[in-house]
This record gives sequence, C-alpha cells and structure tokens, in this order.
Amino acid sequence: MDELQAFVSVVQAGSFTAAARRLDVPKSTVSRRVAALEQRLGVQLLHRTTRSVRPTDLGVAYFDRVEPLVAELDEADATIGELGDAPRGSLQVTAPASLGHVHLSLAIARYAVTYPDVRVRLHLTDRLVNLVEEGFDLALRAGSLAPSTLRARRLGTAGPMLCASPDYLRRRGTPGSLDELLEHDCLVNDGVPWGSRWPVAPGRTLRVRAQMTSNSWEVLREAALAGVGVGYLPDSHVARDIAAGRLVHLLPGEASNPGGLWLVYPPSRYLLPKVRTFVDFLSAAFAEGELAAKDSS
Repeated sequence: MDELQAFVSVVQAGSFTAAARRLDVPKSTVSRRVAALEQRLGVQLLHRTTRSVRPTDLGVAYFDRVEPLVAELDEADATIGELGDAPRGSLQVTAPASLGHVHLSLAIARYAVTYPDVRVRLHLTDRLVNLVEEGFDLALRAGSLAPSTLRARRLGTAGPMLCASPDYLRRRGTPGSLDELLEHDCLVNDGVPWGSRWPVAPGRTLRVRAQMTSNSWEVLREAALAGVGVGYLPDSHVARDIAAGRLVHLLPGEASNPGGLWLVYPPSRYLLPKVRTFVDFLSAAFAEGELAAKDSS
C-alpha cells in the first residue's frame, strides 16, 4: 500500500518533493516506492524530467483506478483516529491580503475561543496558493473560482468599490461617468494582477492614471481618506468609511463587479474536525450577517 500512496501523492502534488512533504517521508523513499511499483507492474507510470513529473497514459489510467482506493484507506485511518474527537492541532488558512483586514480577524478570534485546542495560522497573500503542495487546510478566496478539484463553500459576496474623500471631490469634482475617471488622480495597487486596469464592471476595464501606487490596501485607504485621489478599494476596507461619510461611494450604478466570497479546501469524504468546524463556523457567521462585507456596525 505504501507504493500506491507514493504514486498517488506524486500525481496529485506534481512532484516527488511535494509528495514527500505530504507523506512526511524522505524524497528518496517516495522515488524508491514508485520505482518498485513500476518494476512490479512492468510498466512506466511517470514521465520524469528535471522540472516536472507527469503520468504516462498508462499512469493516468492506473491513477484513476487506485486513487479512490487510497482515498478510502486514508479516510478510514482518519475516521479511526479522529472521529468523535474534539477539533485539535494546527489549522493552516490562507486568504488574500485584502480580506484579512475585516473578514477574518473577528471570525478567527471567536473560533479560537470556541476551539482552544486548535492553533490557527493565517497567511495573508494575494498570490494564488496551491493548497495541496504548500500544506494549507483551507483558503478564503474572492471573485470567480477557476475550475479545480477543490471543494468550495460560498460565504457571500465581495468586491472593490470606487470611492474618494469629500475633500478630494470638492477640489476635483465628482465624476459623473466611468469615462470621467480617466481625468482623475487614482490610487493603484501594483501588487494585484489588474493594477491600473480597473475591472469596474462586467466586460468593462479602465486604464486609470496612477497618482499613487502601493501594494498595501491599507496604505491606499489612508491615501483616499487624505484626499490624494480616487480609490478602487476592497469593500472590506472601506465600507465603514463610506457609511460614516469619510469616503463617498462613486458611481454605484455603473461600477459594480461583485464576486463571490468562498472557502475552498481539498476534497475528502471525511473532513478532519478542525476543518469541518472552521468551515461551519465561518458559514454560520456570514449567514447571520456578523461578517458581511458591507456591515457598517
């Protein structure tokens, strides 16, 4: 069974190194087990290069047959070891930096109090993280999800908002259309893929003039509050400022490109208690409106 687990892990992770990390064994052990499996079957299951590993046609066919068996065994082991246990251990969570400001801090604090035996590690990055290869249990993601094998639980909606301070609008005027934004000073996050090409509406992108750039949403929020320019900022950062009148929401009828807010996690018929309870906890919090993106309380 060790040989099958090694082979399945290499195909899923895409490399011997990642598979070894996942199985918590040396890379040489994984390589030896796969080689022994190929020798026993008398076929080549993997194409190996210095940069990548991918299954052969026979390897794909074999993987499709044995992966469910390995998954069943892993789930059976997990059930014996953890079924009925209270959530415990380390929970690795990743989220975009733009969402960590409001959406997660309160939820994680409450979760940590409720489940003190779980140690939560939250890693904020706007890079798309490979959960399996990098050892994360869950990810919070905003926008449209690309096709994948990950499971997803929709929490709500989240999207950027056009906004500026009353002082800036007094000095420069309030834009009456999306096209008029091209004449305004804008605050651009150069750490996200779209940068100065703002996806302001479905099928509509504006290339704005950057008066100030930063890879920090919080820095750009402060710049908007100070009257430096127009921002296209995550609602999780500016909803309270808009509700309080510190910022003005611009062109709400024209600029609207909300996306989904999701929890994603690797597929498994049996979720470890720490993962299951975290998914349920955040889902309940959003369903009750406690963590809604536009909450102004």
